[in-house]
Amino acid sequence: MTANVYKHAGAKLAVVKVNTVDDDLLQVAVSDDGVGIKINQKRSGIDISNIEYRVTSFAGTKEIESDLGSGCTIKIKIPC
Repeated sequence: MTANVYKHAGAKLAVVKVNTVDDDLLQVAVSDDGVGIKINQKRSGIDISNIEYRVTSFAGTKEIESDLGSGCTIKIKIPC
C-alpha cells in the first residue's frame, strides 16, 4: 500500500500504524501528505477496491478520510 502512496499520491511522507484493542480488534491506519483522493469518485484502478474486498472478507471495516491537497488516511479494523 505504501508504494502506491508514493506513486499515485505524490506523497513525501507516509505513516503506517498497527495496533490491537483488547486482543479482539486489529487496527491499521495509513496516512500520507499527498494530493488526497475524491472519496466518492469512480476510480480506474483497483487498489481501493482490493482493500475493500480484503477487509470485507475478514468481516472488517474501512474508513477513508481525505481532503484534496491535504493527504489521505485509510483506517482499517479487523476482528481477531
